[in-house]
Amino acid sequence: MQTSSPSTVELPQPAPTARLLLVDSLRGFALLGILIAHITLWFDGGPLPAHVYQKYTEDPASTVAMVLLEVLFRGKFFGIFSFLFGLSFALQLLGSARKGQPFAGRFAWRQGLLGLIGLGHSLHWQGDILSIYALLGFGLLASYRLPDRWLLGLALALVFNLPLRLTELAWHLAQVEPPAMFSDQETEQNFAVLMGRDYWELLRVNFWAIGTKFRYQVLSGRLFITLGFFLLGLYAGRKQFFQSFPDNLPFFRQVARWGGWVALGILPIFGGIAWLSGALAGQTP
Repeated sequence: MQTSSPSTVELPQPAPTARLLLVDSLRGFALLGILIAHITLWFDGGPLPAHVYQKYTEDPASTVAMVLLEVLFRGKFFGIFSFLFGLSFALQLLGSARKGQPFAGRFAWRQGLLGLIGLGHSLHWQGDILSIYALLGFGLLASYRLPDRWLLGLALALVFNLPLRLTELAWHLAQVEPPAMFSDQETEQNFAVLMGRDYWELLRVNFWAIGTKFRYQVLSGRLFITLGFFLLGLYAGRKQFFQSFPDNLPFFRQVARWGGWVALGILPIFGGIAWLSGALAGQTP
């Protein structure tokens, strides 16, 4: 595998069609999972009152469905899609380097257009992710010259949400209450707009909710995690994991094997923590 700088690396000439078919297939797979995740939340991207969620989670069947959704879909497919965004960035970068074409300006222009599309989308749906991708794409431009080791380390730190964990530790040590992700007013406004038929009110509320969306992205750590997956995709593209997929198939099988065992180990731990937290909360006067 190549380890030199991505701007000067000499790449073999893989079959472009095979590469695009593989990446596009993964992207379609990720989009299907995202669709399923949004179906269960009625395609609402903003906050909803607690009674709306509780209405559909009180029966055992809904509870089981929500647990399976959390384990198998929510977060997983969003991560895959973000990873593929970074991988596509790497493929475009290396392709431009092979042809001797400038890349940074063209990519920045595309991100600007993506941001405009995201803005229009945000006005109609608070769950828009294009505006987030447009912003974080510039993080790829700022990081693509990093050495492999630094790039991978930064990506893993972000994927594991280290910035938020350190911030939470600082809040705890300073005995500061973390800020709320959504206010009651924002929640009620979003619910009222969804239940109403005033198009201009929808645009107005969703415009001001753009700031709320970014606040949620930061306070939940999803902004850092998404950028981390971007950088992991960039790393994978630089290492040609997908351009030489048949040669790297043993590596992917090993990753899948270890990932499965780690997941099986983590789920009982988190389940126990959730049960213990609920038990302690029930004992709190």
